[in-house]
Amino acid sequence: MDETHKLAAIVAPISWICGLIGWLILFFTLNKSIRSAWSISYVIGIMTALLNLGLMVKGSKHIQKNALNPYNKSVKVNVLYYILRIILFTAIFAMIITDQYIFNSEAPKFNVWATLIGYSLVKIILLTVVLVMKGKVKNE
Repeated sequence: MDETHKLAAIVAPISWICGLIGWLILFFTLNKSIRSAWSISYVIGIMTALLNLGLMVKGSKHIQKNALNPYNKSVKVNVLYYILRIILFTAIFAMIITDQYIFNSEAPKFNVWATLIGYSLVKIILLTVVLVMKGKVKNE
């Protein structure tokens, strides 16, 4: 298992635990009128970030194969994973922004700020794990 896979294996459970704690805080501290939108949006943000992390790990596996074999022509696969990550992120946030600001401005089903908080939580955890584990995670 390479370094990227090990970091992803550490980040995913920590993100789910922190996400669950954050969701419980949101659910029990917000009033009923915005509780549902914020809670669901927060979880969507976490799930989007973890899906992006998984696609990044899959893409890094192909990059490593290309580095070992320069005649391998699977650069298209790397580009495909990168484009898929961008499309996924853009589509989810576009749907949430559209729901909140265009269609249901009075009572939106989702909240873009809660989604960004959930997405950012995983990125902050990833950055923290990378900084803490710097030099400690080795290839076997």
